[in-house]
Amino acid sequence: MGRDKLNPYAPTVAIPDICKGEASGNGITVEPTHPMPDAHLHCTKRSAVQVSPLPHGTKCGASVDPCRTVLHHRPQSHGGAPLRAGGRRANSGIIIPMTMHKTALLILLAVLMLAGCTATTSPAPGATATPTLPPPTPTPLPAAAILNGERILLSDYQDELLRLQGTLDQRGETLTPQEQSDLVLKYLVDTTLLAQGAAEAGITLSEADLDARIAQLAADMGGESALADWLAANHYSAESFRRWLRIDLLATQMRDQVIDAVPQEVEQIHARQIRVDDEAEIQSLYNSLLAGTDFETLAFQEDPVTGGDLLWFPRGYLLQPAVEEAAFALEVGQFSTPIQTEIGWHIIYIMARELHPLTPDARFRLQEIALENWLTERRQGSTLEVTLP
Repeated sequence: MGRDKLNPYAPTVAIPDICKGEASGNGITVEPTHPMPDAHLHCTKRSAVQVSPLPHGTKCGASVDPCRTVLHHRPQSHGGAPLRAGGRRANSGIIIPMTMHKTALLILLAVLMLAGCTATTSPAPGATATPTLPPPTPTPLPAAAILNGERILLSDYQDELLRLQGTLDQRGETLTPQEQSDLVLKYLVDTTLLAQGAAEAGITLSEADLDARIAQLAADMGGESALADWLAANHYSAESFRRWLRIDLLATQMRDQVIDAVPQEVEQIHARQIRVDDEAEIQSLYNSLLAGTDFETLAFQEDPVTGGDLLWFPRGYLLQPAVEEAAFALEVGQFSTPIQTEIGWHIIYIMARELHPLTPDARFRLQEIALENWLTERRQGSTLEVTLP
């Protein structure tokens, strides 16, 4: 079991075993609220941008694969305003006193005409150059937030909020206005962090690649008119879609770089548990184990179907941290003391412990953890100014 993507708006997946499963990943991914309109954009095996996130992986110095996506935007270059050139230009000329005698004036003019054939004149002493004024600075568009000097546009925040609300309506779900705002802002920030990380890693996306990606989207949808209709229905202008598609693709590359670093095999434990609701009952079972009763026999008495088998799991996979912590503190053949959690009482028995290949669900969970840890570290090292009105 597992989700197809790390969707920031996806509901939590039900977990079949009460002690193991996967977290929902809400808020840590980088995916558009409405998926992009082609099959390739649904092909990523998780989220990242993302979160967007996103996006919403990357290889350092690699070009972007235009078949992967999450969603985000970058209205200007990373970390600063565009440079403006300005300067002063002197006007060269001759200042002639009006009180000069007519003869002297004629002589002076003749000399200057001859000199003009062989030399370049210079400004007379005291002459003042007329400055050329630099072009006016464009007024920045309103921002919802400023992240590491990069503006997250208010219009993009408002459009993403509309997309979230449309998704909630389709699912019959509700969130308070503040919850909606927090979710959208977190998605935009996380996806922007991923895109900024991609830029720092040397990942680029040319205008030609972006044009080709958009052209392919239009072709897959049946033409430019169909794409334009989709953009309008999902609250995108041509400009905002292009901006967000660029950030989306970069964020996806960075996300994949992070999650692909999770190894295929790690240290894992194969454990069995006895779980009951009553403290007195778990204490009685524990006393039986101390007296030498076989653990597997007692486990099948409490769970005739699986015998409490938790299968193989790595650190960070179980939904009950206290159970996982106790399991990794034991050696093979040992059982724990009674452990209380929010779902009852447990005793854990370790059947095996070794470097073991991860199941798809387990690796997916570790990838979620890796991505969230990466984003947490980036947030701690970033400056964020929320400027929502």
